[in-house]
Amino acid sequence: MAKLKHPNLITVFDSGDAGGMFYQISEYVHGKTLAHSSEGKAIDPATAVPLVEGIAKGIVYAHQNQVVHGNLRRASVLLTPDVTPKIGGFGTRDASVIKPKDDVRAIGVILYELLTGRARTDDAPPPSEICGCKPALDGIVRKAVENGDGSFKDAASLLAAIEEFQSGKGSRAVLAPAGGKGTSAIGRAPGAAPDAKPVPQSAAAGGAPSGGHLVRNLFIIALLLVTIYFVWGELKKAQAQRDRDNKQTAESNDAARRKALEEARLKREAKLEEMRNQQAANGTDGSGVSDSETTEESIARLRSALASGDRSEMPAGSRTAGDSFYVFLNRPMSWFDADRYARELGGHLAAPSGTTDVTWLAELAPEEGRCWIGAGRSGRSDWSLCDGSAWKPAKAPTGIGSFVSIDTHGLARTHNADESFGFIIQWHMDGSNPGGLESRLTAAGKSIASGEMIFPPGTRRFGNRLFLPVIHEVDWKAAKKLAWSAGGHLAVLTNVEEIEAASTITSGIDAPNGLWLAGFRDGDHWCWDTGEAWTSAKWAPDRGEASDDAALALAPGHGWGPRDRGEPASGFVIEWSSDSRSQTAENPSEKPSGADISSLTDKARELLANLETKRSKDLESNAKTFTWDLGGWLRNLSSTDQDMWGEQVSKLINSVEDNRVPASVPEESGVKLSEKMASIASYAARKQAEIDSAFATDARKIRDAFVPRLETAATDAQKAGQTAVAESIRDQISLASDLAEWTRSLGVELAPENPELEIPKRRGANNTRPENTPRRDRGGNDFIE
Repeated sequence: MAKLKHPNLITVFDSGDAGGMFYQISEYVHGKTLAHSSEGKAIDPATAVPLVEGIAKGIVYAHQNQVVHGNLRRASVLLTPDVTPKIGGFGTRDASVIKPKDDVRAIGVILYELLTGRARTDDAPPPSEICGCKPALDGIVRKAVENGDGSFKDAASLLAAIEEFQSGKGSRAVLAPAGGKGTSAIGRAPGAAPDAKPVPQSAAAGGAPSGGHLVRNLFIIALLLVTIYFVWGELKKAQAQRDRDNKQTAESNDAARRKALEEARLKREAKLEEMRNQQAANGTDGSGVSDSETTEESIARLRSALASGDRSEMPAGSRTAGDSFYVFLNRPMSWFDADRYARELGGHLAAPSGTTDVTWLAELAPEEGRCWIGAGRSGRSDWSLCDGSAWKPAKAPTGIGSFVSIDTHGLARTHNADESFGFIIQWHMDGSNPGGLESRLTAAGKSIASGEMIFPPGTRRFGNRLFLPVIHEVDWKAAKKLAWSAGGHLAVLTNVEEIEAASTITSGIDAPNGLWLAGFRDGDHWCWDTGEAWTSAKWAPDRGEASDDAALALAPGHGWGPRDRGEPASGFVIEWSSDSRSQTAENPSEKPSGADISSLTDKARELLANLETKRSKDLESNAKTFTWDLGGWLRNLSSTDQDMWGEQVSKLINSVEDNRVPASVPEESGVKLSEKMASIASYAARKQAEIDSAFATDARKIRDAFVPRLETAATDAQKAGQTAVAESIRDQISLASDLAEWTRSLGVELAPENPELEIPKRRGANNTRPENTPRRDRGGNDFIE
């Protein structure tokens, strides 16, 4: 016991025999027993659970050092002034008749008695029916006190369950008692951390000291305790000073941050005011240039400055409203081209926030004709703006198109992408651009995640899917990233309806280099990036040859064709789906694509990994039992027998590798076995073989479900003319015929090698068994049953 030092254990400094009387020198704990403090009371769970957690930590530490209490109860636990539980009373029971499970059961009984204020009986009702605690505590108590497959295998498992319960409630450092009716609180929660340093103690003395040594040891301990008392006081003072300093620093930093934010706000407002004054001095035109310069000429001159966010000088003809500049550009183009042009100038198409804005923008519209604004459909009946916000016009625009224009009367109407109008550009005075493409798509992704579902202008719904064409030159990888930022993915067109929907929404779009879709070339076949089966296609007649690094692009009005992934296309098509499109092979009724079975293989690998995790836990438990039983048997022997068998037990225990025990102990190994040792080793080996057998059975079931689906995939690939794909799948089927090779190809060994005891080299030919050595089995290799 002198080697055990833990915050939740009463430290034993020395023990022995003095004048025929057993003595023990242990840590002094100023406090009362847990039994005294909780007798006849139902303790609030906020106090009871942390107490039991501390007890469990102490027992886990003791078990890790192969020490079992065997007589754990509330009377064995002392409470310090800060309500930290400390366990004493070790060594009061015969070590030959106790097991670690006895301590696990005792912890469950203590938890029950604290929660209910009653002694536990076999037919006792769950704690929640008595004290109203959370039902999860019922399960912890039940699994601790009961035996069987569902019970806790060791104290560590019980501690993990308690810690999981605590983490679900929030902070575990301080738990205020609820003070509910029928419960009481012993004090504040102990909050002892697993790695808390124990109070320094004197080293244990070896052997049985004389009376003089006892007096000397007591004097040294008393001196150490006095020293610790004063040092501890100084440490507490230093900690309090550090806490005060940290609080003062945090308050100072917070004040500085608030000051910096306020200064930035004032500076921004001053800049806006300066710009308004400059405009007022120059009239309604914010450009400060001569009236002879046209809007387009000034835009050409200011292009770089505008794109960089510089708003010190604006194009001729600019108007201000709120915190933005606006200008009408009489250059007819499609909505997509106008949107791209505005973004290239650091702005976006004008985004009206209400009826008033539409009326004001109408003043910038041409006297005859219409002009584009940054609004469009967001699905079937909703509307959105290009700055990522929803638009709720007082009266819905007329027409069946996707994009909105207004006239001088403020009347809104929708049009298709191939119609051309002038447009109004909006710039924000602070240099920001919420209507930029990345900002717009990111805003859509955030709205979808929050449940608002605001899709960018131009989004159209077809069935349970939405599609959006985006005009922006980008390569395939970057297009995928942008689509994902919007909460969607590149469009997947797997049937005639989806193919026609994509053709409809891209009709009239000028995209000479095509629009990226989610298809890509993988070896000799085409795949969808989402893992869906490739079942239909609409190839362009002049699509050309596809390289191994090609991806799929849609040419509006023509069809599909390959394009090198690293080259930019004119844009891409985003899809949002209300159903789960990713094929994971979790549903046995779904057939995997012959062109892509990676998801099916990944699922088999995942299932095998889960099996391996379970096997590892079972092997760990078996190895722990093997070590415990051997160590317990040795400790119960006399000193003479311990000297005789200690080395043999150590050899057996040290033979455990990766939680696997030897399958046999050959006589040539030189390890002597008593009948008890042979029995323990034989049981552990049989248990290990059963674990491996169960693993192999479950792995075979996974393989047997995997192969028929591979055969279906191979047949489908062959029918589709993808011969190379079919051959590759058949190779996997052939590999799966050998269960060990198949599991190894997926990263799991079917039957790992067991450790073997080292066989010493013989010094002579005499191989007779020495006298008085333990009996072996008849074969000399297997254990005695």
